[in-house]
Amino acid sequence: MWLCAIGGITISVGPVLWHLLKPLRRLFVQLAEKVKQGLIWLFEKIVLPTCVRFHEMGIWEALAHGVAFLLTAQGCRMQEGPAEFVAISGLVASLCACGYSTSLHGKAALHVLQHECKFNAELVVYVLMAGLFAP
Repeated sequence: MWLCAIGGITISVGPVLWHLLKPLRRLFVQLAEKVKQGLIWLFEKIVLPTCVRFHEMGIWEALAHGVAFLLTAQGCRMQEGPAEFVAISGLVASLCACGYSTSLHGKAALHVLQHECKFNAELVVYVLMAGLFAP
């Protein structure tokens, strides 16, 4: 019975509240539009140029190498069980950071090695990976 009473109150009061709160809904829509414009301005004028400058100045590269080193060092500090996995994560991060550095600074050298000297750079990467993961 009480469920029917709640349903009846909702049916009769709901539309009235919907019409009474129309100015408040309009205000929220305008506020959401202003927040959207503000966020777009923030990302276009501040966040994106900052990220591009960090890329050009090498901050992301240094951060990648730093995180790789910190993961490897943390693996040396931990107890034996999970330490191996943390150290392996550091080694993988080190390979990714090395690949990022190579893609930033070594494209011309890799192109010369691969096309003019017929040198297989992928083989060197695989040997380095095997050397990192060998006990």
